[in-house]
Amino acid sequence: MNLIGVLSTIGVETWNRIQEQIAARPEPGPLQRALLLERKAFVAEHRSCGGFESGVADGRTWMVCTRCGVRIERALVPDGA
Repeated sequence: MNLIGVLSTIGVETWNRIQEQIAARPEPGPLQRALLLERKAFVAEHRSCGGFESGVADGRTWMVCTRCGVRIERALVPDGA
Protein backbone atom coordinates (compact mmCIF):
# COMPACT_ATOMS: atom_id res chain seq x y z
CA MET A 1 0.00 0.00 0.00
CA ASN A 2 1.38 3.38 -1.00
CA LEU A 3 0.43 6.63 0.64
CA ILE A 4 1.11 9.89 -1.12
CA GLY A 5 0.54 13.20 0.58
CA VAL A 6 0.58 16.68 -0.84
CA LEU A 7 1.11 19.79 1.21
CA SER A 8 0.24 23.08 -0.35
CA THR A 9 0.12 26.63 0.91
CA ILE A 10 -1.42 29.80 -0.45
CA GLY A 11 0.96 32.62 -1.23
CA VAL A 12 0.74 35.84 0.78
CA GLU A 13 -0.45 37.87 -2.24
CA THR A 14 -3.21 35.36 -3.00
CA TRP A 15 -4.31 35.30 0.64
CA ASN A 16 -4.39 39.12 0.74
CA ARG A 17 -6.57 39.22 -2.40
CA ILE A 18 -8.97 36.72 -0.88
CA GLN A 19 -9.22 38.80 2.29
CA GLU A 20 -9.83 41.98 0.24
CA GLN A 21 -12.65 40.29 -1.70
CA ILE A 22 -14.27 39.09 1.52
CA ALA A 23 -14.02 42.57 3.07
CA ALA A 24 -15.48 44.22 -0.07
CA ARG A 25 -18.51 41.93 -0.09
CA PRO A 26 -21.57 43.83 1.14
CA GLU A 27 -23.52 42.63 4.15
CA PRO A 28 -26.81 40.96 3.24
CA GLY A 29 -29.94 43.07 3.57
CA PRO A 30 -32.91 42.08 5.76
CA LEU A 31 -34.63 40.00 3.06
CA GLN A 32 -31.44 38.08 2.30
CA ARG A 33 -30.85 37.48 6.02
CA ALA A 34 -34.40 36.16 6.39
CA LEU A 35 -33.90 33.81 3.43
CA LEU A 36 -30.57 32.59 4.84
CA LEU A 37 -32.19 31.89 8.21
CA GLU A 38 -35.06 30.04 6.52
CA ARG A 39 -32.57 27.97 4.51
CA LYS A 40 -30.52 27.16 7.61
CA ALA A 41 -33.67 26.00 9.46
CA PHE A 42 -34.83 23.92 6.46
CA VAL A 43 -31.46 22.19 6.15
CA ALA A 44 -31.33 21.52 9.90
CA GLU A 45 -34.85 20.05 9.86
CA HIS A 46 -34.27 17.79 6.85
CA ARG A 47 -30.61 16.89 7.39
CA SER A 48 -31.55 13.52 8.86
CA CYS A 49 -33.54 12.70 5.69
CA GLY A 50 -30.30 12.71 3.74
CA GLY A 51 -31.61 14.30 0.54
CA PHE A 52 -31.48 18.09 0.23
CA GLU A 53 -31.27 20.07 -3.00
CA SER A 54 -31.50 23.76 -3.78
CA GLY A 55 -31.07 26.05 -6.72
CA VAL A 56 -32.12 29.12 -8.67
CA ALA A 57 -34.29 29.08 -11.79
CA ASP A 58 -36.48 31.63 -13.58
CA GLY A 59 -35.92 34.36 -10.98
CA ARG A 60 -36.85 32.08 -8.09
CA THR A 61 -34.84 30.25 -5.46
CA TRP A 62 -35.94 26.87 -4.15
CA MET A 63 -35.10 24.21 -1.58
CA VAL A 64 -36.43 20.66 -1.56
CA CYS A 65 -36.03 17.58 0.59
CA THR A 66 -35.82 14.79 -1.97
CA ARG A 67 -36.84 12.15 0.54
CA CYS A 68 -39.99 13.76 2.06
CA GLY A 69 -40.87 15.98 -0.91
CA VAL A 70 -41.13 19.19 1.17
CA ARG A 71 -40.36 22.15 -1.11
CA ILE A 72 -39.99 25.87 -0.42
CA GLU A 73 -39.86 28.30 -3.33
CA ARG A 74 -39.41 32.08 -3.13
CA ALA A 75 -38.79 35.00 -5.47
CA LEU A 76 -35.07 35.59 -5.86
CA VAL A 77 -33.90 38.28 -3.47
CA PRO A 78 -31.73 40.96 -5.11
CA ASP A 79 -28.33 41.76 -3.60
CA GLY A 80 -28.58 44.19 -0.73
CA ALA A 81 -32.30 43.63 -0.22
